[in-house]
Amino acid sequence: MKNSLKGALLSGLIFPGLGQFWLKRRVWGTVLLLSTLGTLAVISLKLTERAYRLVEQAEAEGGQVDLVAVAKTVQAASYADPQVRISWLVLLAVWLVGVLHAFWEGMKLDRDGKRGPRSEGGGR
Repeated sequence: MKNSLKGALLSGLIFPGLGQFWLKRRVWGTVLLLSTLGTLAVISLKLTERAYRLVEQAEAEGGQVDLVAVAKTVQAASYADPQVRISWLVLLAVWLVGVLHAFWEGMKLDRDGKRGPRSEGGGR
């Protein structure tokens, strides 16, 4: 398999930055990995915070907590909250940059006639 395709698939289908690590571009891989984890953390924290507020509000009113209603409200809030929307866009951008960068770096290795970093020494 070509380095360009393998790097792009690793970064695009498994986790952003993994293709860069496979291509020995560790700085880029670290930046993409940390950006992805940070963005996912922001999204998770904001949505969890919203869910807790809804549960507390329902308990304060003395009613039962309707988990279906909480889930629907949190889902709607994920579209309404500008910080969550921006985080989703950042995540998409990081993912695209990861795929394109891994493909580009793999193409450079392919063009130079080098085998993949992990397949040196008689590997497949």
